[in-house]
Amino acid sequence: MAHLGYDFDLLKEVLGLEETVLSKYLTGRTYPKELSYQTFLMYLELDVQDYGFRVASSEKRFETSKLFRIKKERIKPLVKSGYQLFLSLFKKSEISTKDVFLSYQIEKDVIIEPVLFKRVLYGLLTLSILNVILSNLLVLTPLLISSIVPLVFLVYLYELEKKDLGLIHLLLITLLGGILSIGLTHLIRELTGYPAGLTGDVVTGLVEEGAKLLVVFGLLKYFKIKHVYQALLIGFAVGAGFDILETAEYGLNALFSDNGSYRQMIETLLLRSVFALGIGHHFWTMTLAVILHNAKKFEVIEFKALIQPPVIFAYVFVSLFHALWNSGILGLFYLLQLVVGFVLFVLVVDNVRAHIKPKEIKEEVSHYVS
Repeated sequence: MAHLGYDFDLLKEVLGLEETVLSKYLTGRTYPKELSYQTFLMYLELDVQDYGFRVASSEKRFETSKLFRIKKERIKPLVKSGYQLFLSLFKKSEISTKDVFLSYQIEKDVIIEPVLFKRVLYGLLTLSILNVILSNLLVLTPLLISSIVPLVFLVYLYELEKKDLGLIHLLLITLLGGILSIGLTHLIRELTGYPAGLTGDVVTGLVEEGAKLLVVFGLLKYFKIKHVYQALLIGFAVGAGFDILETAEYGLNALFSDNGSYRQMIETLLLRSVFALGIGHHFWTMTLAVILHNAKKFEVIEFKALIQPPVIFAYVFVSLFHALWNSGILGLFYLLQLVVGFVLFVLVVDNVRAHIKPKEIKEEVSHYVS
């Protein structure tokens, strides 16, 4: 109203509405059957899909269990594409850096295949190595090394499906989401304390996953996310931000602890980065974000989505998986948990893509099979 130069009384006079009716329209609820409501939207240049938080979600929903479904016809193409993707890391791309930049800034459909993630990987690795060899900057070292895996995965996921959510926005969400979720975690821990043993691991899982889930909910609501892949990206970005800051903190703790050293910090950062290929907040929060988005009933997500059974079950499951990782019970089977975590990540991404693009996924399968 302020943007268009209206105040409440002026708008009431222009539209010829009673005060109670206009106040009703300004609540944000929708009244599509009322002609005066349509006039109200037209004057304020509003889209009912954006304005009304009671508009039923138009997106096709899917069963949560299908997120982890293994499709036999997809195993071979996924393994083959993964192998080709790995080999592409060691091949020079025919697409210039300038073309990549233009593709993501101006013409998003120019470049179809993911290529930017490789440049991010090379850039972060180069900066990390040069920093360790030449400068050893105390703050930059843990941040650079801890960023490699989460950011490379994030850029790759963005390149797979660009769904009206800019890469700059995602990077800002990574930073802001990481800070907010870690801050909220420490705030909650002031209330729960820090129990020891397995109980402490479970509490840690519940608190950290809960904090990230609340931040994701706020972002989904703020951005009025309507597409499941956007939710996937936002969840991954928030988890990536948390993971980067937490890994950097572990690295600094290894440096400043009793008998700590710079070498121990580097070893800690590298070890956590290796396990981040299959274990980490980025994967866990991505999955929770997809399930949370799928639980919403309206175009704009409501708080009720947080207490839907699939969301609660997923939250508890992820928290316990997190606690199992923290507990060290698995011992040498950590590598197995890494593999399982990576497989679940691939399944979630592939099944979400199949849900939004069933025709293209089917054609991709036919291409690989032939």
